[in-house]
Amino acid sequence: ETNTLFQPMFGSFLFEMREEDAEHALRNHCTRIGTTTSTAMIQHKATVLDLEEILKTNLERLQNIYPTEIDFRSYCSIKSEEQKNKDTKTVNIVLKNHPTVFIPVFPGTNCEWDMEKAFQRAGAKTDIHVFNNLTPERLNASMRDLSEKIDRCQILALSGGFSAGDEPEGSAKYISILLQNERVQNAIYGLLNKREGLIIGICNGFQALIKTGLLPYGTFVDIDRNPFILTHNQNGRHISKFVEIEVKTNDSPWLSQYEKGEIIKEPISHGEGRLVGDPEGLERLIRNHQIATQYKENPNGSLHAIEGLVSENGRILGKMAHSERVYEDLYKNIPNIRESRIFKAGVAYFR
Repeated sequence: ETNTLFQPMFGSFLFEMREEDAEHALRNHCTRIGTTTSTAMIQHKATVLDLEEILKTNLERLQNIYPTEIDFRSYCSIKSEEQKNKDTKTVNIVLKNHPTVFIPVFPGTNCEWDMEKAFQRAGAKTDIHVFNNLTPERLNASMRDLSEKIDRCQILALSGGFSAGDEPEGSAKYISILLQNERVQNAIYGLLNKREGLIIGICNGFQALIKTGLLPYGTFVDIDRNPFILTHNQNGRHISKFVEIEVKTNDSPWLSQYEKGEIIKEPISHGEGRLVGDPEGLERLIRNHQIATQYKENPNGSLHAIEGLVSENGRILGKMAHSERVYEDLYKNIPNIRESRIFKAGVAYFR
């Protein structure tokens, strides 16, 4: 009966099964409520409801306040230019092909284990360190440990999360302040300039690299001089979904195992992933081939559909999609999911 469908039925289960199995179930306290079809509609006797029309009616009341759709076309024009090859030579280290990846855990970081597992599967050694700011004494000790561990690593990996709750008013401010400490700055310059090391920042880590100027400039830059920022998504809310991303350059140690134009599918989960910047800055990115990856459909309204950037020498990579969250035996219901080759490429750079 129709009225039964709208009654509370606490503790009930909804099953979908083949017709031949349903007959047995119906004899054991089960009730048939309908039959699935290949058409997007609900039909009861003479009443037919179109599912697309139902969805549209349900969403359109608040569409002006909380838009569910964005016109992607204005963001996705992609210039095709010839690349100049960056220096992506490998670095020979006395660690028998097992570089050390340092993964700091700041207040609010929540992706460090996924990052660690991704690098371990790629053959790297990992060093996770929790940054302790409970007291001034512990804060000072953590600052010292942070710089010393950067001094000893070959790869610095900044994981995703919500740095200090993304407060005050903006993501990754806490991380960027710590990285700009003079002692930590010097350690990062030593990693990049003396040992030719690598840096990767994913999601919150990417936001920190932008705020410090390490992306796109490869050096620390005052925030007032950086024309780029990662800000709130255009639809005004958090987005969590799989997206398709196009590789725009492989002139980077991180992207050396990809072909230019290759499409990868990875998950995003962020509220502030929209890159904005001025036209002159965008032209510089294009001219220097620093746009690493672009969204095929632009979920957050990012400038030029940019998902990831590299520094001019290619050794610093920042991206919003969580490459570290994709590995074997996950996402079985989503086609064309493959483990990222970014981490293997980063490790191979030192072989």
